[in-house]
Amino acid sequence: IHTWKIGPEQLIVFVTTILVTLSTDLLIGVLSGIVLKMIFHVVNGAPITSMLKPQVETSTEGSTPVVTVKKAAVFSTWLGLKWAIERAAEGKPAVIVDLSDTKLVDHSTMEKLHELDRELRAKGTALTFRGLDSHRPLSGHPAAARKRSGVAENKNV
Repeated sequence: IHTWKIGPEQLIVFVTTILVTLSTDLLIGVLSGIVLKMIFHVVNGAPITSMLKPQVETSTEGSTPVVTVKKAAVFSTWLGLKWAIERAAEGKPAVIVDLSDTKLVDHSTMEKLHELDRELRAKGTALTFRGLDSHRPLSGHPAAARKRSGVAENKNV
């Protein structure tokens, strides 16, 4: 039920991973879930290149660091994005994460961004998200994946 609330695509990935794992083995099951999730991301507008390496730029607005994410923010590039945010946050009272140039922010990244926000606030750094107002959530869950409005679905998958 929790997985369904995050989004129907998450339930499909979850059930597929379990069924393939039970019918084959753990490695093939996990791999099938990852491949299926990547297919959903491409269908929702994420370029394939954005799933291999995070497209992140760091700049400043006054004395506030701004971490701008390009193309997509997805599970496979989370660590690179997290490291960029943490580097920008070192010794700073605030950091802006600009997601306005992303076509897709997946639910895993949304959850991790909220976790990182809590961690940084505990250390005295405010994390502000910018650009999500141009994205629509794929479900009503707070951590639902967000797709930028007007992004055409990729029919070549």
